[in-house]
Amino acid sequence: MHLSGKVVIVTGAASVVVWDLDAGPIQAAAEELRGVAAVCDATDFAAVKRVVDETEARFGRVDLYCANAGVLVKGGLEVPDDAW
Repeated sequence: MHLSGKVVIVTGAASVVVWDLDAGPIQAAAEELRGVAAVCDATDFAAVKRVVDETEARFGRVDLYCANAGVLVKGGLEVPDDAW
């Protein structure tokens, strides 16, 4: 997969927009990658929506969203959003 020039959100990791609960390490990762650091709790739907909305406002789109944060819910598509 070629991500050069793409807008990518990776939760709990590092890419164009990085987010985690710990602001220090993600700020350093964002600076190294010339990206954006967003402090966000991946279990808070409103906070996640805010990060996506801010990313779209800044970059015009999100090409890839990788939900990599340490959240575990058993099930598949049938699981309601509030469980995540």
